[in-house]
Amino acid sequence: MTDTAVAKEATEFTTLALTQIKRNPDALRQVTKDEERFLNLCSSIEEHGVLQPVIVRPDPAGGDMFMLVDGDHRFTACQEVGIDEIPVRIMRYANDVDSYKTQIVANLHQIQTKPVEFAKGIRRILGNEPLLTVKDIAKSFGKSTTWVNNRLKLVDMHEAVQKLIDEGKITATNAIYLAQIDKADQINWIDKAMTMPQGEFKDEVDAVVKAARKAAREGRDPNAKKEFVPQARLRKTAELREAMADEALLSTITGNAKRPVDAALNALKWALKLDDASVNAAKAEAEERAKRISDNKEKGRIERLKKARDKANEELAKAVKEEAAKAPEA
Repeated sequence: MTDTAVAKEATEFTTLALTQIKRNPDALRQVTKDEERFLNLCSSIEEHGVLQPVIVRPDPAGGDMFMLVDGDHRFTACQEVGIDEIPVRIMRYANDVDSYKTQIVANLHQIQTKPVEFAKGIRRILGNEPLLTVKDIAKSFGKSTTWVNNRLKLVDMHEAVQKLIDEGKITATNAIYLAQIDKADQINWIDKAMTMPQGEFKDEVDAVVKAARKAAREGRDPNAKKEFVPQARLRKTAELREAMADEALLSTITGNAKRPVDAALNALKWALKLDDASVNAAKAEAEERAKRISDNKEKGRIERLKKARDKANEELAKAVKEEAAKAPEA
């Protein structure tokens, strides 16, 4: 008998009382009863009944009970509206691994599945089933192990960032890029993650990660404020000739040093723009340049937020207009 034939023989469609079904403690998607989609599901089930059977298997603890594999929202909605029975598909000979795989595949194509919630479910399943590997899950998805591992990174992100990801305010792609940033710093990147295009955001994150790795190799703190380091730059020939022809200027350059070696050292510093006056001027110029760069970045951030807000307002106005057009005339 083929595997397909065994699977068909092991599958049974019937109806069970809700009291015969136990919730799966490792459900990938947790039920949020005050969400609009769940409330709509309750209304639909109350009016039309359950159109798609939930998936169950015999309770591993034995007895006449069954364990939910997939369909927690439909099961909970039936409880909420007072329905006592529910159509089920029973996987008679499913073991834990079969159950986990079925649940994962069933949830993969659920649009309403939240990325972080889904990733936490996978992490929980991997923790509870030592025989199941990332490679097994990836194969069930038809995805690469890299795809699964990238999504598992979402579990360890900052809580505030996770909330925005599940709310759809940060795309899954930008979230995966952001996961490369130290958890403590992720909250400072929220605005960029929400507003920047994927390519631009990736480039910025890559630059920060690269700098952090370089600092780690050199034993430096990547977040430490960089100190200004003056660079030697030889003055123009015209400046040097002018100094040679002006005794008063030479006296100022040498600092009226009494020892010839001190006078020579001061002259060399001046010629290389490493004297105090030149260093202070270069430092002030560097600080001004850094301020301009920071101001431009902030201006760009504000512009991106404004564009995102304007786009959201346009979409809302369009939705309101479309809804009004659908409403029957009085």
